[in-house]
Amino acid sequence: MKIHYITPFSTDKNIGKEYNERISELPDDCYIVLRDGDTMFLRSDWGEQIAKIIEQNPEYSLITGVTNRIGLSDLLVKDMFDEDSIQKHIDKANELFSYDVKPCSVAPGMLMIFHKSVWQKIKFVENTLSFDGYFSQEVRRNNIKIGKAIGLYILHLYRYGHQNPRTYLTHLK
Repeated sequence: MKIHYITPFSTDKNIGKEYNERISELPDDCYIVLRDGDTMFLRSDWGEQIAKIIEQNPEYSLITGVTNRIGLSDLLVKDMFDEDSIQKHIDKANELFSYDVKPCSVAPGMLMIFHKSVWQKIKFVENTLSFDGYFSQEVRRNNIKIGKAIGLYILHLYRYGHQNPRTYLTHLK
């Protein structure tokens, strides 16, 4: 199994277009891990963990993880949103570690894991801040299962330092 890890960035703020362009360059028979630039894996074996999550959960074709900071409560690990200690985040990643995946409705752009064949059916919508929401919506509409890897905890800065991170969008426009 070949897995490509990419962290695209778009200076023109059209992240959907950037994702589509980068994915189009990849071979057809591969998995893709898209990740925001403000995220970080916390275990040294993160690549093996992702490979095993994919292998052990074939019923899920779009997978995300759990995190400390995000606007989606279903993916938020309790009591970690305002935690500043990197050691506590590492400890949390170790505590939660597993290959288990549970159903969820959205895979946010902070972390998306899927086979290129999913993208070949459903491209990212361009010129919108909701590229990940639209992608997840189309995945569900096509009866493709979305899951969250409950033991794959990643650090996400998610508008760190802003008073109202859930509503701060200036950097995206």
